[in-house]
Amino acid sequence: MIRRGGRSIPFFLFLALGLMGFSLPDARAREEVRISGTGGGLAGIRLIADAFNKTHPRTSVKVMPIIGSTGSIRAVIAGKLDLGVSGRPLKREERAAGANEIPYARTPFVFVAHDTVPVARITMEEAVDIYNGKTKAWPDGTPIRLILRNEGESDLVFLKTMSAEMSRAVDNALRRKGMIVAATDMDNAHILETTPGTLGTTALSLVLSGKRQIRVLALGGVTPSVEAISDGSYPFAKPFFLVTGRTVTPATQTFIDFVVSPMGASILGSTGHAVIPGS
Repeated sequence: MIRRGGRSIPFFLFLALGLMGFSLPDARAREEVRISGTGGGLAGIRLIADAFNKTHPRTSVKVMPIIGSTGSIRAVIAGKLDLGVSGRPLKREERAAGANEIPYARTPFVFVAHDTVPVARITMEEAVDIYNGKTKAWPDGTPIRLILRNEGESDLVFLKTMSAEMSRAVDNALRRKGMIVAATDMDNAHILETTPGTLGTTALSLVLSGKRQIRVLALGGVTPSVEAISDGSYPFAKPFFLVTGRTVTPATQTFIDFVVSPMGASILGSTGHAVIPGS
């Protein structure tokens, strides 16, 4: 007889289970925390997850493929994810469905271009003219290839809040035929990185976390940085939220605590995030 957890198991049954490929529950098995969300926030969370997994042998944080802010919120509500990473606050109906949010960081929202574009800065007026289609080329004559995002996507929503003129210009750009529209944050970054003449927007955290070869443009003479959003000199900061469901597993809570710990804050700070105090 073999004893396990206070119960006796006949040896022949134990052997048969082993031969059939079954295994008895192991109390030491790692608990899994499944995470997905917006690419801009998930890039930094992936680095934190790597550090967490090295120091927490009883818990495994698994970063799933990117499904965006809305997709991750829906998945958390449905119980398909333990934790979502969102680039926007929850909507009233999402809170009513059981979702909860924890703001944990902000990052500069930036205009970016292909690394060979011959400019290092842009003004809001110049950006509006590009989105309106009035300015069609860079100073050296290279055609500007504007990269847009889908309507309702958090980066596009944030871009439209930058000014009333920009909001109208974005709508005009979306109506023009033949525009390039990136489906995800990673698609957006890849197109900007590999297609000459491109201009678009993204989160500084995504550029730094992924070590993307993309030119981050100064806006109105101010270089986007963690320091610049902290002192208010760069006003365009996109927030990130951790999203949970009605219940939070102990393993998920342990990871949340790690994200806002000194080690997590250090990783975030080095990759373009300003940690929100008290999160």
